[in-house]
Amino acid sequence: MKIIAHRGFSGKYPENTLLAFEKAVKASSDAIELDVQLTKDGTLVLFHDDTFRRLIQTEGFLLDHTFPDLEQFQIRKRLFNRTVYAPILSLESYFNWVQDLDIITVIELKNNLRPHEGMEEKLVSLTKKFNLEHRVIFSSFQKESVLKLKALAPLVPCAYITKLRKEEDLSWIESAQLEFIHPKFTSLWPWNIAKLKKLGVRISPWTVNHPLFMWYLLHIPNLYGMITDRPDRLKKVLGRKRKT
Repeated sequence: MKIIAHRGFSGKYPENTLLAFEKAVKASSDAIELDVQLTKDGTLVLFHDDTFRRLIQTEGFLLDHTFPDLEQFQIRKRLFNRTVYAPILSLESYFNWVQDLDIITVIELKNNLRPHEGMEEKLVSLTKKFNLEHRVIFSSFQKESVLKLKALAPLVPCAYITKLRKEEDLSWIESAQLEFIHPKFTSLWPWNIAKLKKLGVRISPWTVNHPLFMWYLLHIPNLYGMITDRPDRLKKVLGRKRKT
């Protein structure tokens, strides 16, 4: 069962930053989940929101800025009586850092609200450039994006992210030969767990931060990992130590 650090160690450090990723590795994470968007000049960057308001406390849309524009900003994390800041990172810089580490990277394409033309092609190309096809998982809330990624890189594992709404048809996942599904953990009632079991895909629920929910989810079938802001807590629940 994999400890998947959600946007790095985002429970304590600025999300999707090198600082959060380094801390996730130190906390014995097996995998890092991160968010990718395209800038105005076509650079793949690690950033979750469409706007700057929550993370940078200024106005504007990321898609309207070039990467040099973004280098003047820092992502913030407020924690008790202090605020921690860290620079915005490009995916290429992240790949440079992670390529020599024994870490899986779960890459979520953030194309939910506004289209990012050509993002799938750029992601596949950059992944191949660093020879990381065997150490990444592509994921998205968008069915069309997942299918496109699977067509572009059939050997790279893909995941569909979902809130498991009652009316949602998941039959296409089996025919598309997806390897993973990432459901919202609060949707994992017994009837939905049975539904996913029939699909035969591996499951990584998000975002699991409380130890009681971690214990509960350990017993679901086909569990691959848990996506969490607090890899330190999940490590304690599992009672494990990183192999040296």
